[in-house]
Amino acid sequence: MTSTSCYIRTRRYERAMAWLHIVSQSLLFRLLAAVVATNLIIWTYKNRIPRDFAHPSLPFVQPKNVTVTTEKPNNISKRILFYTSWFGKIPWPLNGPLKLPCPHKCSITYNKNELAFSNAVVFHDSDIDDPRSLKRISESLRRRAQQRWVYYTHENPHNVHNPAPFNGIFNWTVTYRSDSDIPRPYGHYNTLQHGERILNENNTINYAKGKDKLIAWAVSHCGTIRDKVAKKLHEFVPVTVIGKCSNLFNQVSPEVCRRGSPKCSSYLKRFKFYLAFENGMCIDYITEKYWITPFDNNMVPIVLGSNYDSKVAIPGSFINILDFPNMKVFSDYIKYLDKNDTAYNEYFSWKAKFKLDRTAEDRWLCRLCVDLFNDSLPKKVYTNFKAYWGLKSNCYRNKEKIQRILL
Repeated sequence: MTSTSCYIRTRRYERAMAWLHIVSQSLLFRLLAAVVATNLIIWTYKNRIPRDFAHPSLPFVQPKNVTVTTEKPNNISKRILFYTSWFGKIPWPLNGPLKLPCPHKCSITYNKNELAFSNAVVFHDSDIDDPRSLKRISESLRRRAQQRWVYYTHENPHNVHNPAPFNGIFNWTVTYRSDSDIPRPYGHYNTLQHGERILNENNTINYAKGKDKLIAWAVSHCGTIRDKVAKKLHEFVPVTVIGKCSNLFNQVSPEVCRRGSPKCSSYLKRFKFYLAFENGMCIDYITEKYWITPFDNNMVPIVLGSNYDSKVAIPGSFINILDFPNMKVFSDYIKYLDKNDTAYNEYFSWKAKFKLDRTAEDRWLCRLCVDLFNDSLPKKVYTNFKAYWGLKSNCYRNKEKIQRILL
């Protein structure tokens, strides 16, 4: 190689390096580099594995105050992983469910290191930080077809995540809806046995005795359509409002019913009726407002019904405002019951046929365990979760009836 050719190559290299230096100093190059770096950061963020994701090959820090099972799954035990916390707390409140007898054995863990070989993985909607992360976890895990991912909530669709990102994620649901894979209602009732029925039929209690007040309503979540219904009713009959929303009715919440007061129950027993209005009119959404407060205090629940039928409520135990043509007719009926003890007591005649089942909502865990052993259950996945748990498919019913009652 001649000295001339070496000189030429050296000059070309120097020119190229000088050109690169000029380009790198230019504003355009800097902007281009910034755009590339920004897109790389965004891509990394969107596709990151969540910090709390644990895989057998990744390190794991065990939460405090949690007893974790260590036995490997086998043919006599299934493993249930509670992947999320329960309203920020671990462990979940499972004392009730764990005390109930169950024909099958399942071990419970909160250790995410056991994700890969858990038979069921339960997610509490309110504790899912980023719904999109579940898909990335599922893809990273390459989950087995036999593993069930379970969606759990006791809230109605007004108060949960947008269900669209959950498409193709969950196999089973645990909700208050009666058609859930594992139903967990707020309450339930059973038919009395023959001997119990005879005993209750001979019970002639006058439930109107000692009641000197008409309608009570305990409410602290204001700003929903039920407020308007209650105000309309209050135009015709007295409604005593207890809680934070009392000021909307120009009332002061009774001191006797301050939160945690043991005297509130005695106060409520003076009322004949109780507004068991839910914060969302959604399919099967019937909470403690119906199942606990009125029944524990011998009041007749007045409901603003979605689908109050024998499948989800005790027949003959309630009055549904939407069964009446307008509020005037309804209030006249309440006045009639107030003056007629015989007619009023008819709303307690269900006690001769049925009884409350206080353990119903605790049986869901055993049902989940039993289903894990049932190999005949078809494989399924919710490809369109919004169709099952969306607002439009669950709520916003009876709009016309509500508007009519408000006229």
